[in-house]
Amino acid sequence: MSVIRPSRATENPTRSPWLLFGGVVVVLFCLAAVYEAFTLGVTVDEPSHFVAGHMYWLGEDVLDPPDTPPVTRLFGGWVARILDLPDPRLSKWWSTRDGYILGKELLDPAKPLSWRAVVLSRLPFVLFAVGAVCLTWFWARRLFSPPVALCVLICVAFEPTFLGHAAFIKSDVPAAFGALWFAYELAGYWSTATCARLVRLALSLAVAVQIKYSLLVLAPLALAAALWRGPRLAAVTLLPAVLYAGILAGGAFRVEPVPEHLVDQFAGAGVPAAMQPAAELIARLPWPQQFVRGLLFVGGALRSGGYEGYMLGRRISGPEPLYFPFAWAIKVPIALQVLTLAGLFVFARRALARLVLPAEVALWGCGGVFIGAAVSSNFHIGFRHLIPALPLLTIGSGFALERLVRSGPALAKGLCVLLSLWVTISSFAVFPNGLSYFNEWIGGPKNGWKYLADSKSIGARTCARPVSS
Repeated sequence: MSVIRPSRATENPTRSPWLLFGGVVVVLFCLAAVYEAFTLGVTVDEPSHFVAGHMYWLGEDVLDPPDTPPVTRLFGGWVARILDLPDPRLSKWWSTRDGYILGKELLDPAKPLSWRAVVLSRLPFVLFAVGAVCLTWFWARRLFSPPVALCVLICVAFEPTFLGHAAFIKSDVPAAFGALWFAYELAGYWSTATCARLVRLALSLAVAVQIKYSLLVLAPLALAAALWRGPRLAAVTLLPAVLYAGILAGGAFRVEPVPEHLVDQFAGAGVPAAMQPAAELIARLPWPQQFVRGLLFVGGALRSGGYEGYMLGRRISGPEPLYFPFAWAIKVPIALQVLTLAGLFVFARRALARLVLPAEVALWGCGGVFIGAAVSSNFHIGFRHLIPALPLLTIGSGFALERLVRSGPALAKGLCVLLSLWVTISSFAVFPNGLSYFNEWIGGPKNGWKYLADSKSIGARTCARPVSS
């Protein structure tokens, strides 16, 4: 089985019409995401993230739940300051420290000023979505021939769940950018292990963790790659140092040692008994308190009953390994499912033959680790938690298409067109309500409620856009 590499003619297609086609896709995605920002109602989580960001900018980042990551707070709270929205500390509900209650009061959908704040706060999150699409296009062009790269771009940009969440004040789509950037740097470092690439890998990991706490599961991959490829001394010092500096910066350097009552929660959050002494030692360093509370909150939810969900006519809580595989089976366009399974098959065969490229290992490895963490968790509140893995798996699947291009170019190009059209039609058939998308296996969106039901799955619990007087 030959090693798949793009031909020399496709490595630098500076004057190719494929560049124009890709640019059109990126522009269409950008316009669609901005349109969603202006038209979609407020989802149930956005007010809590918005008010958490507001308090972050006010210097009192203390709201519950504490799982809003620093980047979401940073990009979601500046608008409240500019528009001079009410200070949540003056609310009669301030004593509750409940982000949902305070956020709902702050973003009253009946007030045009509140709606303006929602739209303006969403626009920076669109930039993360566009960044993920652009990075997909950049990387795919380096890995594949032009038709395959364009097909991969379309499948990522117009995947209904990804596009449907592109404009929300949430961390899921930004996390797709963070995970993709990390995978790109991991592949580059694996190809050429230098100190400069190690710094870039460490920086991408630090940013990814600040975008979404659950991306911390990628840290062992970075450390393992650095220890395997070297330089080992730099690996064990630089990676933790850059990650720690990023965490301090994300907390605006408002730090202190972890209080004893939070240290007591380490075991309940999943810290193994053998690692407890080391964790207590690390806790003596200064940390942003909301970061620590956020990790403990997520870890505690993973080990406890988590969040209740609904699947196949029954409530679910606690471990449910089939939830995310089942959600993938009915929420992802069938064309993309076929492509992903074909890509996984090709990757497995190439791995057995020891012919895989660093990019393949990084893409499937990062995607697999993230999916494995989700499947083993007790979070059953929507397919959106797998969004960070979607671009990784889709780009990884491009290697299956690339094999077809080399064996039968005409057939492969036709297949690329078919896959692209199928995903695009599936997405825009429900646009801008991508949250409501379910595929043809169950008869489409009209039957989705019979199988899964959650505000993040079908978008049922949204607030209407206010009407300006």
